[in-house]
Amino acid sequence: MTWTKIVNGIAADHFTRAIREDLHRPGMLYAATERGVMVSYDDGANWTSLQKNLPPVPVYRLNGQTQPTFTYRLPADSLVVKFEFYDAAGKLVGTAASNDTAKAPVDPRFEGMGFAPPAPPKPANKKGVNRFSYTMKHDDAKTFRGMITWAGRGNGPSMAPGMYRVRMTAGNSAPVSYDFRVLPDPRSEATGADLKEQVRFALQVRDKITAANQGVIESRNIKSALTDRTPKMASVAAFAPLAKSFADSLLAVEDSLYQTKNQSGQDPLNFPIRLNDQLGGLMGFVMSGERRPAKQSYDVWNVLAPKTDGELARLERVITTQLPKINALLKAAGQAEIVRSKTEGPAPRPITP
Repeated sequence: MTWTKIVNGIAADHFTRAIREDLHRPGMLYAATERGVMVSYDDGANWTSLQKNLPPVPVYRLNGQTQPTFTYRLPADSLVVKFEFYDAAGKLVGTAASNDTAKAPVDPRFEGMGFAPPAPPKPANKKGVNRFSYTMKHDDAKTFRGMITWAGRGNGPSMAPGMYRVRMTAGNSAPVSYDFRVLPDPRSEATGADLKEQVRFALQVRDKITAANQGVIESRNIKSALTDRTPKMASVAAFAPLAKSFADSLLAVEDSLYQTKNQSGQDPLNFPIRLNDQLGGLMGFVMSGERRPAKQSYDVWNVLAPKTDGELARLERVITTQLPKINALLKAAGQAEIVRSKTEGPAPRPITP
């Protein structure tokens, strides 16, 4: 194999991060460089900047896929606009509404650096013509506050190519539906079956990450409740040692599901990653290209999934064995019993001087 430089017009310090071929016009290429995007109309023999009056910024990737965009006209302001997306089997795979309040989670590794990811896109609801572009991406795995991982967090995969239906409602108006098709990247050699299996497997891994993280959440909810109740039960001698034994058992399982020593983004270099992080790495590998998952992916799954299920079963045994004893003492003392929950409570308020 031989190589030929095609850098005429690209400055020496504008090193290139990605190159893409136009899908419709032969000979037209795009280059993502350290200072912006370049275009060539002659197979790379000559390049021209597309910056115009934009500031020089590094461009890391060029996505050849476009997001489905919907245009709609509203008769008045402030109507609640909702989009629902269904796959070919009629299963609801995503929603977006103008009154959504969800914020994108902040990776704890970047907290305090002034970095805030953009909020998930939501439909506009102003009078007149509006446009809404949907990411066609499955939901991320459930996470918990302060979670620090190294290999992956379980970001939801893009939806597989195929037929989909969108159902839109605005205020009290009758819903409107429209069928559309998501096409595969024509440059990919993966078949439709390959990509469907890739997404199916990725979602299977994502759901296991969610289960592991919900186990951590439930464990922490109970430990927090034990901490709250222990001073109130000072007159019951049996409570404190039983609560400590219970909390220690919960922590042992929690530390198998998640590396509890992680306090900063660099801690995974010092402490071994646990099951939720290992599953996140598997999911990242599965979605690292447009292809059917490799055999090794299933081999790793067959190791991690049973381990995760075993830890969650151990967590269930600990809770069902010890929580009734704790609640019996609380009830006898007139204190509120501890209720199980896999939902994380509100963040504690910061301490101000």
